[in-house]
Amino acid sequence: MERGDSVAMVVALIIFAGILVFSLAASEPDGLLNASVPHPAAEGWVFQADSAPLFSDTYVRLAEGSALSGEPLPAVPPPAEPVESGAANTTSVDTGNATVEMPEYDDDILVDLIANTSIPLTMLSVQNVYALYYWDEAGVSDAGSGLADMATGVLERVKPLEISPEREGTRSAFVAALESYASAGNLLREASLLNKTEVDTAFENITVGTDHLREAIDGISDRAPEIPQEVSGIGELAPRLPSASLFRNALPLRQRYTFDDRTGANMVSLIIESARRTGSYQLLGGDHDIATAEPGRMFLLVAVQVTNIGHKGESRTYSIKTPGLGSFTLHYYDATYSPLTVTSSTSYGAPYRTVTLSRYETTEGYLIYDVPASLNVSDACISVNLGDQGSPVWALGKTMQ
Repeated sequence: MERGDSVAMVVALIIFAGILVFSLAASEPDGLLNASVPHPAAEGWVFQADSAPLFSDTYVRLAEGSALSGEPLPAVPPPAEPVESGAANTTSVDTGNATVEMPEYDDDILVDLIANTSIPLTMLSVQNVYALYYWDEAGVSDAGSGLADMATGVLERVKPLEISPEREGTRSAFVAALESYASAGNLLREASLLNKTEVDTAFENITVGTDHLREAIDGISDRAPEIPQEVSGIGELAPRLPSASLFRNALPLRQRYTFDDRTGANMVSLIIESARRTGSYQLLGGDHDIATAEPGRMFLLVAVQVTNIGHKGESRTYSIKTPGLGSFTLHYYDATYSPLTVTSSTSYGAPYRTVTLSRYETTEGYLIYDVPASLNVSDACISVNLGDQGSPVWALGKTMQ
């Protein structure tokens, strides 16, 4: 799904959630206090990272048989004795002339479940779409788990219900919505590195789920959805700050950072020189294999230079060991990435390696990161953990003046 399509989908979900909320405004105006929500499609804004847990209490209350308002939901009856296909439980009603067997259905329970979960499901869907839009892999996993858990839990309550023929279409639409949401959530929960196929599949499942949920809500048009208190929390949007703004003292590219080696006998120079994007690179030596990024992803190559500036003090130690590969972390908004381990030289040059340098020796190499193709290099940073010698940060979009 293209970015323009995902933005349109976010806006549609927000409008849908707004319709649900304001459908209750006339009957419960107090429930809409502080419900003003900034436009979600504004550039640089996303839901708070911890908004999924806001609905954890909602799910617990539903699982325990309580509505969002605190009133008990009608209990789901225990499984009945086997009956003939198409039959339902019955209740005897005395009409005065004869006793008529009237079927007992769980329509009220179905209506309550749809009314109590439609808004949380929609808001969790919006959160997932935002995380997918920004390829926020950590946020996607958390948001996906929240959506999958809620959809699966509600689905377990809906399927055993005995529903009247008039409401069966509504139940079918609701079940289809929950199954689509659960599929999207489970896919994202298990994804460690997003690729275009997973993103497109999750978008499609959320879209299908929302269409079915709208159909289910139309089937209970006589009952307005409930507004959970948690909506006031998830409705607050927080700015999504680029990593460069989080590290305000970040060094520009090619700015030298000096520190002592672990013995204190030598001074070391560390420079992050440049960053470049590529969809593939060739491994030199052997079969000259080509490493190609998966659809929706790319490789970010960051050039590093380390120099043993020279000896100081009275120690007889004259060599230093360069920082390890795991010391370098790429930051992009809330996500962090570790460099790939590449053992052979590439078509772009040698990969960065940990080596021993004598006095005045220099080593150069590329750190290679597997990142989303949507990553904007200007908003990314590289930090280096040097232990007690500090943790310098370079902004990849900043250059020396």
